[in-house]
Amino acid sequence: MSISAIRFPYPATPGNVPASATEVSPGFRREVKAVLGMIVLFFIVYLLLLAFGAALAAGCLYLGFVLFTSLSGFWGILAGLGIISVGVLVLFFLVKFLFAVNRSDMSSSVQITEEEQPVLFAFIRKVAEDTQTQFPKKIFLSADVNASVSYNSSFWSMFLPVKKNLQIGLGLVNSISISEFKAVLAHEFGHFSQRSMKLGSFVYQVNRIIYNMLYQNAGYAQVLNGLGNLHGLLAIFTHITIAIVRSIQWILQQMYGLINRRYSSLSREMEFHADAVAASVSGSEALITSLRRLEIADTAFGLTIQHCARLLEQKKVTPNIYPNQKATLEDLAINYNLDMQHGLPVLTDAFLAGLKTMRVNYKDQWASHPSREDREAHLRSLNITAENDPQTAWILFERIPYWQEQLTQKIYASADCSGTHPIVPPEYNEYLTTERNLYSLPAEYNGYYDGRQPEVPAEDDMLYIPGTAAGKTAAGLFASAYASLPKKITNLNAEIALLRQMAAGEVEVKTFDFDGKKYNRAEASALADELVKEEEELRRQLKTHDLLVVRYFIEVSTAKGESLESAYHAYFADARLAASYLDTLNKTLASLQPIYTGQLQTAEAAEQLVNELRTIHEPVVKRQLQVWLDKGVYANDATARESAEKFIASNNHYFDGTEFFNNELIALHQLCESSWQAVNQRLFADLKHILEKQTRLFSENKNAATAAV
Repeated sequence: MSISAIRFPYPATPGNVPASATEVSPGFRREVKAVLGMIVLFFIVYLLLLAFGAALAAGCLYLGFVLFTSLSGFWGILAGLGIISVGVLVLFFLVKFLFAVNRSDMSSSVQITEEEQPVLFAFIRKVAEDTQTQFPKKIFLSADVNASVSYNSSFWSMFLPVKKNLQIGLGLVNSISISEFKAVLAHEFGHFSQRSMKLGSFVYQVNRIIYNMLYQNAGYAQVLNGLGNLHGLLAIFTHITIAIVRSIQWILQQMYGLINRRYSSLSREMEFHADAVAASVSGSEALITSLRRLEIADTAFGLTIQHCARLLEQKKVTPNIYPNQKATLEDLAINYNLDMQHGLPVLTDAFLAGLKTMRVNYKDQWASHPSREDREAHLRSLNITAENDPQTAWILFERIPYWQEQLTQKIYASADCSGTHPIVPPEYNEYLTTERNLYSLPAEYNGYYDGRQPEVPAEDDMLYIPGTAAGKTAAGLFASAYASLPKKITNLNAEIALLRQMAAGEVEVKTFDFDGKKYNRAEASALADELVKEEEELRRQLKTHDLLVVRYFIEVSTAKGESLESAYHAYFADARLAASYLDTLNKTLASLQPIYTGQLQTAEAAEQLVNELRTIHEPVVKRQLQVWLDKGVYANDATARESAEKFIASNNHYFDGTEFFNNELIALHQLCESSWQAVNQRLFADLKHILEKQTRLFSENKNAATAAV
């Protein structure tokens, strides 16, 4: 059967799409003119540098031959070669990009053929035809949540046609419908769908040329080092070459900054144009929903990788990661109370609006992509409708488990999988459920304790927590006004940090919006100071409320003859011990920083550092770690307990007078990290136990209120 005769599912294409929808926008034309101006300026500067390089090379060649003829013997030849090398190497630096090829790294991908995936190829050929784009030269499958068009580029690809390769991430296919898959592919092809878009590729190549001259000089540096190592006299000429090259690089760095800033603006316009092309063949809504699903799918994929890494520590390996990603996606939907349709989460406007917490808004002139919100607004303004096909994108693929397992093996390629056994999807689902139950808190607390622990009173203040339970209810203490306090503080800290960066010039802006009001950059510092005061007040309120909550539950539980006071006493005592242990660990690790920052210049300094480590820091770590061992933090992890006991009994030296014992330093780092994780998990478990015991008071309050009515 010929490829043209293959039947394949293909979502409906919009009808009567206005030609203006895919026309190049005025903004695009404006950015093109600006970038062209920068490119012309670059070539003028480059030609001047090239003329300088050619003149320098000619002069050095002439002077070198003069030395050959006027100075006889070894030194004349060496000096002549050194001078010639200066001119030749500087000129080569200016033209080496002509021979450079930037190859796309496909080592983590696998290529597929039309014989292997005839339906998928037929589908892609139709999308390419609809977007007026050439069919890809090669098609690859990768493991992640992505789709991209790439090619091996060089200086000559600015002028010669280059066939593009398409890469499809199976993490993407696993997370979207066939309509959304069509929209994503159409967007990628949209970057190359019209002649007017060729300028974008041209600008990209100019950017790559400058980048190559500035930063991709490993081979060039090896040549210079090799030449300098041949003889001391040649080393002098090498240093002269380096000085000249650095001066050229400084000039090019200024050009790179100018062009890249304009290119970022052009790139954003190109994204809008590619979105318009995609909408013209798939409809606006399909691309909007795919943009949303890509974000949560990428989060789910990252979490799945983390979960699989933890399972690998238990000698468990998944042969196929994609059912696991799907399970993690469903787990996220449960956590965020998202509806599922056709096996995929639905991200509503209300949900996404709730995630947007920053009140500081500004236009990032270095961003190469518009925000998702801006892209959605643009797509909605186009208002191109098409019937949605909710079927999974997997229906285009054949031998699905085989390819999923192939890409899963790529993920595990660098891991040590010796002595492992496979874990099947039901086991992974059980693991997810266990993790969710282990780290989730009762819903009655409305997220009040998520990601934090309550205020820990001083030991002698435990019985004198301010406030009273009079007139309070359990549910009322966790109403949204109180439950939102921790999140407000977190958001304020992020806003303050961003404003400080603006004030210091680390984030380049002229103006920004805050709560709908426009500010100049000069006002960022004063606004940050105001937010610091707001943050301090919210912290005071949170601290007061934390202690009031404790007083409430102690009073109410005591009145019922089941006092929680002893449980809180024990929890706060452990929290204080944990704070002290964390401080000890931080001081210990901080004492090692001079080893890794190159501040130790002598063996005596190293001896002093190690002596302080062994006599001051390590004994405290061991003493406090023993306390936690006695408290049973490793009760369910015999291997970790054995490791901790081994460290306590050890007599590490860390340094032998000439070099450090890296194995002992690494073991110390690992011990600090793993032990703190165990202590932190213990604290969380104790807090969760208290909170779960308290939850019955919520229902009792509610029942009492109902009875009163």
